[in-house]
Amino acid sequence: MTNFFGNSRYLQAMSDQVNLSRQGGPLPFTLSGNVQAWTSGPSQPDLYTEIAQLAYKLDDQWTVIGQQLYQQQASIELWNFVGGFGYQPTEDFSINVMAGFGVHTRYTYEWAAYVSPQYTLPVSIGGEKRIAVGANVTVESYALGTFYQVQPRVSLRAADWLPQVQVAYAFGTFDNATDVTKTQYYQPQAVSGWSVTAVFHPFEAIYAVISYLPENRNYIAGNYATQSTVSCTLHMNLSPSLRTSVYYQDTWYQGGGDQALGGGFSVAF
Repeated sequence: MTNFFGNSRYLQAMSDQVNLSRQGGPLPFTLSGNVQAWTSGPSQPDLYTEIAQLAYKLDDQWTVIGQQLYQQQASIELWNFVGGFGYQPTEDFSINVMAGFGVHTRYTYEWAAYVSPQYTLPVSIGGEKRIAVGANVTVESYALGTFYQVQPRVSLRAADWLPQVQVAYAFGTFDNATDVTKTQYYQPQAVSGWSVTAVFHPFEAIYAVISYLPENRNYIAGNYATQSTVSCTLHMNLSPSLRTSVYYQDTWYQGGGDQALGGGFSVAF
């Protein structure tokens, strides 16, 4: 089953990881982006996000993986660059390890590290192993503190005709290193809360990734807020090596909300 690598904060990036894992060719590459518009609450400029991801398969066990992210809103902009490897010594176990740095650290982290192990349990349903357990472990170091998060997860695909469903719960904390608590960090976000992701593949040329995060407690710009989010990405095959996708996200909270709309494409050489 798919092991979503690295930071799952950005739902469009996570759905692109599913895309990478299911596309052939030795060099799958995705490029996507979205525009996030605030439709309630204080008036703010739109937030633009661009994401590029790479997975280069060295052999049957090792894969080089990387992610680049850019965000811009009014005069605020930030860059993240992370890279690492995926290792799968057996069909039942895999682990992804990534580390990197941020640019314009007034708004983002100075450095970050992510570890994502996954193990398929020796439990058969319909003659196949269909249950996997894993976790996302996150450490992000900021000028004003450090963010830690552990997100245990369970993945299930009860039958071939049913979607793969992943259920996770985040345990996180931001450890302030100074007396300053009101920050301008766009990250971190998820401090605690459930997340449910389902991967549907109804047709050979089309599949969808749907995520729901109910009542998550998030840390944003030094403030704690409870938010609910739903997102959907629809991936479509244009050819055996080229895919395109459309993306939608809706987030709501007390006194406000926002929507994001975007798209992207992926290539396998």
